[in-house]
Amino acid sequence: MVLLGLALLSLGIFSVLSIVVVSVVFHLPVLSNPAILTQTNQPDVVPALKLMQVMQAFGMFIVPALVFARLDSANPMSYLSLNKKPLLYSAFCVALLMMGAQPLINWMAEMNNKMPAPEWMHQAEQDAERITEIFLKMNSSSDLLVNILMIGFIPAIGEELLFRGALQTLLQKLTKNPHLGIWLSAILFSALHMQFLGFFPRMFMGAAFGYMLWWSGSIWLPVIGHFVNNAGAVLIAYMVQGNNVSQELETVGAGPNGLIYVPVSLLMVSVLFMAIRKREKEYMTQQID
Repeated sequence: MVLLGLALLSLGIFSVLSIVVVSVVFHLPVLSNPAILTQTNQPDVVPALKLMQVMQAFGMFIVPALVFARLDSANPMSYLSLNKKPLLYSAFCVALLMMGAQPLINWMAEMNNKMPAPEWMHQAEQDAERITEIFLKMNSSSDLLVNILMIGFIPAIGEELLFRGALQTLLQKLTKNPHLGIWLSAILFSALHMQFLGFFPRMFMGAAFGYMLWWSGSIWLPVIGHFVNNAGAVLIAYMVQGNNVSQELETVGAGPNGLIYVPVSLLMVSVLFMAIRKREKEYMTQQID
């Protein structure tokens, strides 16, 4: 409850701050006319939305995780697993794993999307997709860098600090069961995105990040995985818009023609996942000896 309260309070504060900042920076009358933020054809509205997104993500994820860790531990860096550098071998495997997992993730998303769901879920998904499409429209390399920061770097740091560093650590302490803590954290991680037609692939991704943290004791492994997944999607969208790659690359693994890639993706993910576990276990044994 304390962690939830901190997240909501911090989100509220940073949401207000973001409105004030975009009103001053972009000269948008957001306070008197909030509907102006829906007019994405206006030149300053999309940059304003992106700045608000960055500030709100910082407030919702990074600040409450850091404050909660300080309240619950005398050593917040250790509590959030920030103080241990990842093994280079494991970091490399994580990056390969996330790239190889894309066909499997896309297939799971397609299966999830076909499940019966109430109309409000479909509407929420459409709204989220519309905002994502607006954010991912990139006309220059500077747009690409902004999106990598906004969609790749900040969520990778912030969401992993909150959901793995703080929440998973807390749930593992409360349940006294590391596996239960990992899966409860992964379920909440997916549910709080409020995009239920992609619930299962996001949940399994969250669980994978959770095991990476548990095996390595370093938050940086899930951060790397999260960043590669998000930044990779941004980079592919940029290359598709520049006609450098086929649009099919964004949905590889989905559809009848993509099914052939799914077993290969699953095999690659399984092998790399076990390789990470084995290397981290060997390293822990060496440290004890």
